[in-house]
Amino acid sequence: MKGARASLLGGMFAAGAVGAAGCGSSSSSTNGVTNESAQQILQSAASAVKGAQSFQASSGSPTLKIDVRVFSNGDLRGTITEKGGVLTLIVADKKDYLSASPVTWESLGVPASQAAPLKGKFVVLSSASASSLGTVTFSKVETQLAKPGGTLSKIGTKTINGQSVVGVRYTGNSSNPAATWYIATTGPAYPVEYVRTGSGATTVTVSGWNSGSPPTPPTNTTIVAGA
Repeated sequence: MKGARASLLGGMFAAGAVGAAGCGSSSSSTNGVTNESAQQILQSAASAVKGAQSFQASSGSPTLKIDVRVFSNGDLRGTITEKGGVLTLIVADKKDYLSASPVTWESLGVPASQAAPLKGKFVVLSSASASSLGTVTFSKVETQLAKPGGTLSKIGTKTINGQSVVGVRYTGNSSNPAATWYIATTGPAYPVEYVRTGSGATTVTVSGWNSGSPPTPPTNTTIVAGA
């Protein structure tokens, strides 16, 4: 279980550490960010995120895909697909839960003798694991927008998934890697996409701002040593 968890959390942290992205509002009214400086644009986005209730974050590669709904109260639910196996993740009432089929657990390195009893159950993760999974949070997004680090530059406008956006690129520092944020230019100034190139390249997108209800803790749980 420990080896599988390390692989899973490593991927989750990679996606969460870059922050989140958003589809923004469908409103046609401009929000004024195109007239702001690069720093002001990110500040406007941070303020918009602070006032939101939830977002759907998606990021993936051929070997690891993450699709989760994040709530402002710290809760989270969604799926993580790794090595062809799908894991269901729930964070509720400050506890973290993972569920998967025995075959999926085995594909992640869990011995068959330990995987079989997990069928139909959620594994309650330790506090250490929970803190790793909790990297996908509203506060993380706000912090990275408000304090991205490095030199900022405004890179113009374009359209992503039908949403008009303006880009802000930053060179990065020891805390945050160099990347580009794309911020909605209509409706609330939500982030629309985050793109990091080079080592650890990833793209994070989000849909469905302010929709859905926080999950309830599952009742069919079990505690596994080392999880």
